[in-house]
Amino acid sequence: PDLPEQPDPRDQVCVLRDDGPQPHLLGALTLRTVNSSSLYDALGDEGLANAVRVRTAGRIALLTGLYALRGVGHDPGQLLVTEVLSRAMAEDCGYAVWWGPAQGRTLDLLERQGFVRVEPDSRQPLLLVDMRSPVTLMQNIATTLKEPFSSDQQVLSAAGEAHHRLQQAIRDLYPGTLVLSLNAEVIYHRLVRKITRLNGVPAAPTRPRVLGPLMCVPFGKILRGNAVPNTVTKTIHTDKVFAPDLKSFGIEAFPGYAPLESQIRTVRSFCRPVVLVDDLLHSGTRIKVLDPLFRREELDIRQILVGLMSGRGRDLAAASGREADSVYFVPDLRAWFVESTMYPFIGGDTV
Repeated sequence: PDLPEQPDPRDQVCVLRDDGPQPHLLGALTLRTVNSSSLYDALGDEGLANAVRVRTAGRIALLTGLYALRGVGHDPGQLLVTEVLSRAMAEDCGYAVWWGPAQGRTLDLLERQGFVRVEPDSRQPLLLVDMRSPVTLMQNIATTLKEPFSSDQQVLSAAGEAHHRLQQAIRDLYPGTLVLSLNAEVIYHRLVRKITRLNGVPAAPTRPRVLGPLMCVPFGKILRGNAVPNTVTKTIHTDKVFAPDLKSFGIEAFPGYAPLESQIRTVRSFCRPVVLVDDLLHSGTRIKVLDPLFRREELDIRQILVGLMSGRGRDLAAASGREADSVYFVPDLRAWFVESTMYPFIGGDTV
């Protein structure tokens, strides 16, 4: 365990638990928030404090220790780092610093997130990453594959190793910038909880079924082919289609499905208020195409709910008069990658 022997009382402890039939600890991460004036108190060394000070500004998330249980199906270290850094960004932290004990697995995890060494000769690793304009990677292969591959341990192990290589490649494209890895399964469960709470129904299927008044309408990759418990669910099947020269693209109906206008009229025929669901709200490519069609059909859109929303996406929703909410929020998103889209024969866009 890469945790300090005597944790600092100023540290917060973020804990990850398995909420199964026998709940148990999966991991823990210790951290605190500091600024330029308190770096010496936190690091205890004038040279290290100055090395961080000249590379940062404002609020800093100082990570001091990580414990992650090995040999479990989850990736607790990755989940903890993602949760902690995403919340730190929402609290206006522009940088994250690691200063604590770290073995090989922890160092590899941090470097895949974009952390770089500041002082290689310090008594324990001191690493820094810039979170002001991060890159995100949606880890969704496990939710994209179908049986029997989605439960085959060899396939899942290969997908996990490929995810690590993809993180490293993106890190090399944007050196020193945070690469935030988002787990699609975690997003899926949180979206379901948000939708059922909004709809006033239980998050687990009931017998007999008790349907809420709202209708869930996914129009991206997330939740495609899934039904939300106790909620009427109808997908709008869209596809990003590139021109032959790959310099432009448009949003059309997915191959084999009815035109978008017909799909939206089908949604209207249910006579229910709608919750729109997508993976990402940033540039608004899909919603800009669909929103005029929704307004033409006078569809009652109660909320747009997404896995990841940027500051630009929030502004876009506000400017169009739509209420929007998300599982994760990144104020200034630099670039984003969807894992399944990067793999031939598994995902991708039409040309």
